[in-house]
Amino acid sequence: MDSNELVTFEIEQFKKGYARKLRFDGLTTSNVDACMRHALADALKLGAKRFNSPYIKKLNSIITPFTGDFIDIAEGKTKISSKADFKKVFNTFKTRFLSTLTSDGLSALAQFGFAQKFINMTFKYLYCFDDCERTNLQYCHLPLDQYTIDWYKQYGDKSIVNRFKAIKFAWANIDETLYWDLQNDIDLILSKGIDYPIDCVDKKQTVRLPFSKIQVEFIVWMQQRLNDIYNKSLSKVKPYYGRLGVKEI
Repeated sequence: MDSNELVTFEIEQFKKGYARKLRFDGLTTSNVDACMRHALADALKLGAKRFNSPYIKKLNSIITPFTGDFIDIAEGKTKISSKADFKKVFNTFKTRFLSTLTSDGLSALAQFGFAQKFINMTFKYLYCFDDCERTNLQYCHLPLDQYTIDWYKQYGDKSIVNRFKAIKFAWANIDETLYWDLQNDIDLILSKGIDYPIDCVDKKQTVRLPFSKIQVEFIVWMQQRLNDIYNKSLSKVKPYYGRLGVKEI
């Protein structure tokens, strides 16, 4: 299985698993709104608990300003032909998101870390639609969470990794300078080519990761998540090795 086949496979698994409550049968307003609500929860759910800030009551006013623009990008009506194009779109959405939260009385959640998460996860969900103009999303960023960050730590610039490790609540509190340094470093890493190990039950293979970060995310998010589940399960059974006469590794 090459990287293109693997991306296609992982998109389908993502739709059946984590995104199973969403509909991807067309880029309709209702389907895209549902994806944006999901992306907003990805971005704000934990932060809202931490700050006791009930964003749920403001869902419509947060999402409505974005719906048409996201659909236009997904359908290819708004062209994104370079990293510079995407940066302009990203910064426009970021500013709009932060000002909307502030005007809605949710200033505690008006942080860059939450904005980038909402934007990047919305694009990830849009990429799952069969009628999405996916080439128009090839310059999207890598959504940051514990799994993609674990992947980056293996390959990333050590000084950037150390700066990231120093942040409490990680991606939620990332500042813009570090964010852009990290995303640019990922571009550099992918441009050189990475052979990434994929494990599946009793079979293993190595796949050359694509250059597009949004495609890479589908691959590494799932594999790092599986690695995490495996390692946590293994740690639970290690105390029993001795009584079974098995030597710990």
